[in-house]
Amino acid sequence: MSYVITLTVFSAFVVLYLGERIQWNHLAAFLCIIAAVAFTFVPTAGTAVQSPQLMRAEQPSEPK
Repeated sequence: MSYVITLTVFSAFVVLYLGERIQWNHLAAFLCIIAAVAFTFVPTAGTAVQSPQLMRAEQPSEPK
């Protein structure tokens, strides 16, 4: 996520302070980085993510 924030701040600096123009290939690279960040948060098949509350509820209780 920090990559997206860093790229956004740097792009704003380049456009506003240096006066450069953003071209289509810059936008394409920016979209690729956003897609890469999104793919890191997609769970893989077969690995269900459970909340800690559900995991505690499924554990058998200890005999007394």
